[in-house]
Amino acid sequence: MHSLRVKVTAITVAAILVSFGAFFVASFFTVGDSIDVDSVEKMHLLSQNAQQSLDDYLDSIEQSVETASRIAVDSLDGITLVECGVEQSPKERTAAQQKRLDDYMRDQCAQLQKTLGSIAVRTNGIVSYYYCVNPAISASEHGFFYSSMGKAGFERQKPIDVDQIDPDGLAHNAWYHMTVTRGRPSWIGPYEDWYLGNRVVESYLIPVYKTGALIGVLGMDIPLDTLTSQMSSIKVYETGFAFLADAQGNVLYHPTLKRGDAPASLTGEIRDALARQTSSGDQLYRFNKNGEEWQLSFSTLSNGMKVVVEAPVNEIAATWHHQTTSVVLIAIGLILVFTPLILLAMREVIKPLQRLSVAARRLSEGDYDAKLDYEGDDELGTLTASFKQMRDSLKTYISDLNNRAYADALTHVKNLGAFEIYCDRLNDAITGARDDEEPSFALVMFDCNKLKDINDQYGHECGDVYLQTASKLICRTYAHSPVFRVGGDEFVALLQHQDYDNRDELLQRFDRMGDEVNERAVHPWERANIAKGMAVYRLGEDESVEAVLRRADNRMYEDKRKSKSRS
Repeated sequence: MHSLRVKVTAITVAAILVSFGAFFVASFFTVGDSIDVDSVEKMHLLSQNAQQSLDDYLDSIEQSVETASRIAVDSLDGITLVECGVEQSPKERTAAQQKRLDDYMRDQCAQLQKTLGSIAVRTNGIVSYYYCVNPAISASEHGFFYSSMGKAGFERQKPIDVDQIDPDGLAHNAWYHMTVTRGRPSWIGPYEDWYLGNRVVESYLIPVYKTGALIGVLGMDIPLDTLTSQMSSIKVYETGFAFLADAQGNVLYHPTLKRGDAPASLTGEIRDALARQTSSGDQLYRFNKNGEEWQLSFSTLSNGMKVVVEAPVNEIAATWHHQTTSVVLIAIGLILVFTPLILLAMREVIKPLQRLSVAARRLSEGDYDAKLDYEGDDELGTLTASFKQMRDSLKTYISDLNNRAYADALTHVKNLGAFEIYCDRLNDAITGARDDEEPSFALVMFDCNKLKDINDQYGHECGDVYLQTASKLICRTYAHSPVFRVGGDEFVALLQHQDYDNRDELLQRFDRMGDEVNERAVHPWERANIAKGMAVYRLGEDESVEAVLRRADNRMYEDKRKSKSRS
């Protein structure tokens, strides 16, 4: 007999060595992909965090201007404007209408300035706010313009005369006409604002409409420096950084490049992505800078600017490399420590296996279908053979008892006890049913008519033949379904799967086969006089099998009454 201790020891040591080798092989092929996926997630998260921070600030500007815009629209009286000829061209208005309109707009601008001024002082970072009246509405009232360039508070400046703005001029002269052309709230810029000493600003503007006419344009300016100061504070690993770019990848802010420059290190693929995509998402973008591999990720702000973060790949993957090295060293240490202990412990393995033999004999009352195919020439082989012999004997004995306990002695179909077990299983399935796993079944209830008459006239032996004939007819018709005798003259067939799908056809076949039996019958007890009723389980309506059985029983009695009326 070969020693089981030697076998287990050899297998354990071999498994340790194979696992160790497989770990390093798998690591060798997967480490590259793991680093790439992890680095993309980290960089994308950094760009999203920077985007969220800047968007929160931009949102506050948008909310301030939109609040002022709503107030401006609500304060305008549409009836008065129509009476003043706002929907007409200036040439079509009368002098009285134009004067009234000029006076009305002057009052409205004065009221709106107070409201907008109150909002502006509570809005962080803006350097100017203004309202430019459409010259087609009023030639004398231009609106208002306030700025805080180099001042502690906002000071009134000369209102902007829109007629003096060249729509085809430079960007710092075209903001009004761009907003009117778009016809919706817009971010304009960055551009050099002539009215603010050519300071580079970003503007949020809203065209104000009433009764379908453009009344004017309302807006606020923030210096580009406000955004860039937030960008400069973003830390990206050790030597990485964040910068702002336009949709073509041109620099708006960069720690080492000038505004308008295009980073020479960015590839055509990356420039394409910046132009076409709102976010780098799960895409890996890498490029070479001064002989070193770098990686970037980007997200788009609500004003259309791109927030780009970039860092050297070796810094991004440094933490992962450190963790991987630590895990490998720990794994090697554990293997070196535990391998000798396992070898020593194998000496005691034989004792638990011997005790397992006693436990296995007790488990012989449990699972009789357990797979037992070990035939080794050792202690476990002897134990397995003993357990298998006992299991087979118990399985045969229990199977015989079950057949006796759950089979009807007269008809050899299943009895009421078996039907109750099936009902319990179906009720459990109904209770835990989900939309994609709903139980599908039907019950057919049968009643043998005139059994009492046959017993009384011809004797119980003929009555038994009458029941057996009925049972055979039911079983032949529903060959793939369990049939139960649930009363003296009552049977139930449980239809599932194939028989459930063909239930209507089988019900008609039952009638035809019954007619054939009756044609061949010589004596009354050889006939098949059976009432039937079928009910299908309805999800959401039937709470248990009993509800389906009641419907089937009612339909069976209806069939029974019909057969009596026919006879």
